[in-house]
Amino acid sequence: MARNIKKEVAKHKDISYSNRDFNSFKNQLRRYVGTHFNSSIVDTSDASLAGMLIDLAAYVGDVSSYYIDYQFSENSLETATQTS
Repeated sequence: MARNIKKEVAKHKDISYSNRDFNSFKNQLRRYVGTHFNSSIVDTSDASLAGMLIDLAAYVGDVSSYYIDYQFSENSLETATQTS
């Protein structure tokens, strides 16, 4: 019996609605801190406290973006993984 490959490929298609990842969040947060808090926060390297907080905020944004993409993909019948 023949399999319908188009439906199997469509289920595994990775759709991103926000097009954001950890590195893009981190770079944008560093630019924001450099622009708005340049007098109070001087060191934003990975070893500093500010760098740790930037990494934490970028991680939260990345995880939130993942779940937003998942929820939006479940709204469409073509991209839904849970059919019930």
